[in-house]
Amino acid sequence: MDQDTHNKLKKLAIACDMTKTMMAYEIIKIVVNHTDFIDFLQERYNKDDQYRIVPIRQDGKTYY
Repeated sequence: MDQDTHNKLKKLAIACDMTKTMMAYEIIKIVVNHTDFIDFLQERYNKDDQYRIVPIRQDGKTYY
């Protein structure tokens, strides 16, 4: 992690009265369950379409 990202994570964690680890966990949990983030990351980094994830949002949950 670069220093700028580390500093932002630390400040956000302190502002929310959490550890950096718990804040990172919350951020990851949001990203892996948000279809727009999933699509953004795959558009940017996916190199092999056979591994492309198709997220489906149903009943308030995200399924792959």
